[in-house]
This record gives sequence, structure tokens and C-alpha cells, in this order.
Amino acid sequence: VNMRDLVPSARFEQAYTPRFSPDGKSIAYSAWTAGGYRDIRLVDVATGTFEQVTRDRAVDANPMFSPDGKYLYFSSDRTGVSNIYAYELASKALHQVTNVRLGALQPAISPDGKTLVYVGYTSKGYDLYSMPIDPSRFLDALPAPTDRPDPPSTPDPPPMKWSTYRPTGTVLPRNYSVQFAPGTYSQNAITVETMGTDVANFHEVRANLTADFAAPAPRVAIEYAYLRLPVNLRLRLYHVVAPRQNFLVDGQRVSYDERGIGVSSTVSYSIPGEFTDQYVGLSYNFSGFRAELPSVKLDPNSTIPRTPRGGVMSTIRANYGFSNVEGSLDAAGNIRGFSMRGSVEYAGQSTASDYSLYSFEGSAAGYIPMPWPGLHTLALRVSGGVAGGTYADGGYYTVGGYDLERNSIVDTVTTGIYNGAFVLRGYEPNSVFGSAYVLQNVEYRFPIMKPDRGPSTLPIYIRRIDGNAFLDYGGAFDTFDLSAISFFTNRSIINSPNLHTSVGAELWLGLTLGYYLDAQFRLGYARGFSAKALPGGQVYFVAASAF
Repeated sequence: VNMRDLVPSARFEQAYTPRFSPDGKSIAYSAWTAGGYRDIRLVDVATGTFEQVTRDRAVDANPMFSPDGKYLYFSSDRTGVSNIYAYELASKALHQVTNVRLGALQPAISPDGKTLVYVGYTSKGYDLYSMPIDPSRFLDALPAPTDRPDPPSTPDPPPMKWSTYRPTGTVLPRNYSVQFAPGTYSQNAITVETMGTDVANFHEVRANLTADFAAPAPRVAIEYAYLRLPVNLRLRLYHVVAPRQNFLVDGQRVSYDERGIGVSSTVSYSIPGEFTDQYVGLSYNFSGFRAELPSVKLDPNSTIPRTPRGGVMSTIRANYGFSNVEGSLDAAGNIRGFSMRGSVEYAGQSTASDYSLYSFEGSAAGYIPMPWPGLHTLALRVSGGVAGGTYADGGYYTVGGYDLERNSIVDTVTTGIYNGAFVLRGYEPNSVFGSAYVLQNVEYRFPIMKPDRGPSTLPIYIRRIDGNAFLDYGGAFDTFDLSAISFFTNRSIINSPNLHTSVGAELWLGLTLGYYLDAQFRLGYARGFSAKALPGGQVYFVAASAF
């Protein structure tokens, strides 16, 4: 590239609005130089030598050559009010062209040299003005101001004491929060969380305690993250208590509590792009767990109970995600793009685990805008997973419909907890389970109206109303029976002992409640087509996120 510095600049020196002369031999520009000067310079293009057209305390800016090259016009506030001035290049005389009371800026000359256009300032703001150019009416320019003070001198640098950075003074938690939400045992749980980061954002600490009022013990987690490297490192210690149903007595599942304590470490890396986001992660989890079984009365003639086991479970997990999905304020959810995620998990003797486990899980979602007007979108999602090993028996995955009891409308309003988007509508929640699952959701989404208003100052705001027609297809299973699949027979769409189908329609209401909580409510009907479906279909009104 043939490029050179025309006028080497001193430190902090800045150049503004350069303009070529009509013959291309000169350039005029406004220079901001040390000492607070803003002046006009005229530069010889061939040699780089320059002439100071002005050198004073006035603010001189926006030079512009006349088409015949005789005058150099610019704005200056040398009288206290900005006006347009003309510098006669041959005689080096300076003339005042305009004489306004509030300001004239940014001159422009018509190609024939007969009209001046400038930006004028009045009590109504900035406007464009024009006037004929008549050199005989130019005024003699007044001298540059001499009473404007010089800028203050640069202060002496403050004394600084260098020392090793210690994050302990600022990393201590200063952020505390209390949340109420449905728990794993009951509808009432309280979570207290605290968080802190150091001033350089190298270190992060978190701690939370969740008290479920029906649980035998609280859940506790303490986490530390080191954020200075290109990758983020996290270490987490936790204690959990969770309800399980793998205790089989006389063929019936009996609920019990599983208590676990463990530590996990994670390495993650985000790859942001202009229109894409990607992340990769690798984690190791080491936990000990045991079953706290209730006392049961055993029948001597019944089958031998299957007692849940305890021990150490240690897994290595790798995951990856990608997304270039685009949203829209005018469409029902995402409008276009693709996203995917996948994970692999393993446990065995090599990871210091008492149990073996392997699992592969992934999902992909796509959004296709329809070619006809109305911002209609076809949204598709497929997800699946398979798990094996001694830890995966007894139902590693579950698939079902909305949990209307645990995540009710009241819970959503008071806690912000949503039902998930990946469901098999028209079926009981968690109605099918197994060591593998597959689930597909197809939705045709279309806007209906966008009220974007609320009743006076009441704490409810209706943002939008959308429609959605859907088809869900999936299930969870231990073994898959391909021979039992039937296509479009006996009024069934696709049925097998493992996979289940439902269709339906929904009305989406986008609301803001209490001036703060943005929620999406769904009024819908779903009809399942397998023996596990709810009889007569299901009418529901829930708060649920959209994929």
C-alpha cells in the first residue's frame, strides 16, 4: 500500500476534516494541538510542509476551499460567537463572511462559488442556512482573542506505591439474595445465595443454601472460579438430598431419600463470534451417595425387594454447544437460525467410581421463517440420549407432559419458575422412563396481535398474543421394539410401545406482571394417541418457556 504520513503528529495531536484544494496540491485541516489550540493548517501535498493559517485561542474548524481556489472558508469563535470566515490565499487577508448572533458552523460552497450554506444555531436548534457570496460585503476580521486563559498545566503525577496484587480485600461477598421457589419435596423452598468477585475480576466465590421445608436436610453448595486464564476454572463442593423411587417392594416403587456429598471441577471456554456463540467444557465430578430407606412391612411370599445401592459415583463429562439463532420483537419467539448441544459422560474404575456409566445426549433446534407475509415460523427440535452401565438401570431418563401441580400459575408469578419447553404434551409428567429417550417437537408459530399496552397503571402489561400448532413425538425406554411401529394405521399417526404422539394447539400470552416479571402463558389443548395418553386429551393453562 502506497501510504505515507503527510504531517507527522506530536503526542496527543489530532487532525479533523481534511479538505483538498481544487488543484489537489494542498490540504487544509483543523488541528488540535498541545496547549488547547484548535487551528487551521494548510499543507503542501508534495513536500508535507504546512502553514499555520491561524494560531490563537479561538476554536477554528471545518475548512472548505472555494471552487476557484482563491478562498479558504472555516468557522471561528474569535468574537465569542461562531461565524464563517474566508482566508484569501494570495494576500493572506482574513475576512468575516457571516455576522450572526448565535452561531454559524460547517461551511459548504456551491460548485459555482456563488452560494454559502452553513449550519446555524437558534433558539429552535440547528438548521441549514444559505446566503449569496459577495466578497465586496465581507467584513474585516477582528483580532483573535488574547484574554482567554491558557489551559491549566499538567499536574504532577500522584505518588504511587507498587505492591503485589492481593484479591482478598475485594473478593469477599457483597451480593446477597433470597429466592422463594418450589422445592424438590414441596411447593415451598427458600434459597439464600451470596456472591463476590475481586476488583480485577480474576476470582469469583459463590455459596448457596436451599431449605426445602419438607426435605430432611438442606442443600448446600460452595463454588470458586478462577477467571484470569483464557479458560474458566471452577471448583464446587456440594451436599444434596433428593427424592428417589428405585426402591422396589413387591413390584411397587417406594419413595426414599438419597443423600450425596461431592466435589466437581470444570474447565470451560467460550468462543464468541459476530453472529455465533460456541462453548466447550470438560468437568470431573466425584460424589458419594447413600440411600436412606424407610421402614416397610415385607410379605414373605412377595418377590425379593430391590434395594438401592450407595457408594461413590465419579464421572467425566465433555460438552459442546453452538448457536446462531436470531430473535425478533415482532415474531413469536426465535425467527431463524440453528442451535445444537451435545455431551458425553463416562464413569468406571478409571475415574475412581464404584459404578459404571456411559451416556450420550444431544439436541438440535432449527427455525425456518415462512416465505409468506406475517412472520410465521416453523420451529423444530429433536433431542435424544442413551445411557448404560450399572448406574443407569431403573430409569435414567424420563419424558412426559407439563407438571401442572408442581409448577402452577401461582408458582410462576411468585417465583419466576417456568415449565420446560421440551415436553410430550397430553401425557402425565414423567410418565415414561428408561435408559434411553428421544423427543421431537414441531411447532408452527404465528403472531396474532401485539397490544403492547396495559390497563392504566395496574401491574399487568400485555406485550403480545401469538398462536402455535404443534406435534410432539417421543418416549423413553430400555429396549426399542422396531417391529411394533405402525404408520397411519387404525387412526394412529405413529405408535409403538416406546414412542408416543400428541398434537394440539396453543394460544401464547406474553405478559409483564408486577412491573418486573416477564412471563409467557400458554392456553392449550393436547391430544395423545397412545395408551399412556390422558383420556380425552388435556386442556392446560401454564407458564412455559419456548425453545
